Amino acid sequence: MKKIQEELTLKVVELLEMKPPAKVLDLGCGVGFSTNLLREMGFEVIGIDINPLMLEKAKVKGLNVFLGDFRELEKHFKEKSFDYVVSVSALQWVKNWNDMKRVAEGVYYVLKDNGKVGIQFYPFSEVELNMFCKAFRRVGFNCKAIIESFSSQKRVVFIVLHKLKGAINIMLRVRYGGNVQAYKLSRRVKIDKETIKNITNSLAEELAKRMYYKLLLLKFLPEIKAVEKRKLKAIKGKEIEKFLDRLSNSE
Repeated sequence: MKKIQEELTLKVVELLEMKPPAKVLDLGCGVGFSTNLLREMGFEVIGIDINPLMLEKAKVKGLNVFLGDFRELEKHFKEKSFDYVVSVSALQWVKNWNDMKRVAEGVYYVLKDNGKVGIQFYPFSEVELNMFCKAFRRVGFNCKAIIESFSSQKRVVFIVLHKLKGAINIMLRVRYGGNVQAYKLSRRVKIDKETIKNITNSLAEELAKRMYYKLLLLKFLPEIKAVEKRKLKAIKGKEIEKFLDRLSNSE
């Protein structure tokens, strides 16, 4: 058990390209296999788990762990406290969509801008895996799922998440979450050509063809024709999608 857990943890470190010293939060740390390994590698690690019996074993090792629910991270940590958040063989117990959203929102809250998250878990189905990614995307993460055969396990799932900020984060919130407040904030964001170029380069595969990318272009590039801006202001609700679809098809 310990050997497998440590192998999975090392894979997470590799996928995230983690480099000490950095502050790491271990979600569902249990008896502390991953927490201890990360500490030995030079990271400043804090573990959180809901099982007091497991935490007692972790504390015997001198690990910095405490009792808490990782669906309520905002109650336990300050905003932007960690460089990385990791979780190994724990989040498969989160089955409810609302709980998934709470975990994602909490992780976003405690993670520093441009921070990374590495999750290894065993989703019951592809539907569950997609729901997990959707929960993290809607709050402002770029999500990549990696499925591998690993050691004695036939199928091991890793999720690599990168916290996005500024205009990119707002675009994701509007696209995936329908977040009204984020949409209002987007009206005050200044986006120049270089920013849009960076958006294209970093998120091309996932976002370049999505219509809300068009929305940002229309709203913020100064050279967009005035007539197109008037069209955008004239339409409301779901008509925005149809309008942007027509623009995409006309290219």
